[in-house]
Amino acid sequence: MRLIWRARGIPREAQARFMWEPRKDAVRTAREARCIVNDLLGRVRPGDFVIIDCLYMLLHGGAENSAQTLQPMVMEFDRLLTEGGCSGALLVHHQAKGASGQKAVIDRGAGSGVVSRFVDNVFSLDYLDADEEDEFIRQAGEQKLRPRCLSCVMRNAEEDESVDFLFGGPRLVTDAGGDLSRYYVSGSPQANGAHSARGNRERAEQDWAAKAELVGAALEEAAREGASPTPEYVSAYYQAHHGEHGLGKKAGLGTIRNWLKPGCTSLPFHTEGGVVVPDESGGEGQQEAAHGRAPL
Repeated sequence: MRLIWRARGIPREAQARFMWEPRKDAVRTAREARCIVNDLLGRVRPGDFVIIDCLYMLLHGGAENSAQTLQPMVMEFDRLLTEGGCSGALLVHHQAKGASGQKAVIDRGAGSGVVSRFVDNVFSLDYLDADEEDEFIRQAGEQKLRPRCLSCVMRNAEEDESVDFLFGGPRLVTDAGGDLSRYYVSGSPQANGAHSARGNRERAEQDWAAKAELVGAALEEAAREGASPTPEYVSAYYQAHHGEHGLGKKAGLGTIRNWLKPGCTSLPFHTEGGVVVPDESGGEGQQEAAHGRAPL
């Protein structure tokens, strides 16, 4: 947090005045929690915002999965607000193992769910399942920035919210252009579906590239033989050589005619005057138009 404050030029007086890192004070019972909070109450001032970093270090191997153990502890920390007059208290908590997107925001914390159900607001910092081939993501990666999503569940809000951004501590870049809006939290059904769709699209692109290579080879073979590269010639060549190009299924003459119709952009070839000829564009029309994005 302090690294981020310094990097963003936040003055000292505007920072959280007191951040407690409980690396030496193990708390395993409500009584120990009360002693810790009593000590904190003697050190904070009204209006302070306290950050407790983190629950795992606070417990020092204690019963993180036990609701009976955790509930009285978190209730003690509520005294920082009711008795200490603090403006707020932020409890940093690690996520459970596995893909966080498989769970609701309120259930992503490790151990017992009593913590997330006791607090007023839950903020979950998650990875976005972004396409590494995306130019925007590639540029971000070169700057050591990774796509993240901050999901929020707030007790008094009408609906939950989420914010996408790029993060590479201590640098944080907001997604002003909405380039991350197409991606979802890793492990979520939406991310898995998008990931599967990207895989299908990549396989289709590879398949069409192999078909284009085969048709090009057919035209070269026709030129060597002095034959006319008609759709029938290309079809016969396809049936004889499709396996050499990694194409596992034959295609009939009618299908190949459809591929080679003028205006069809699947292949960089078309039929003209009864013979197959290359497109003048050289296949550039197949490439997907790049998104107009401002550089990072």
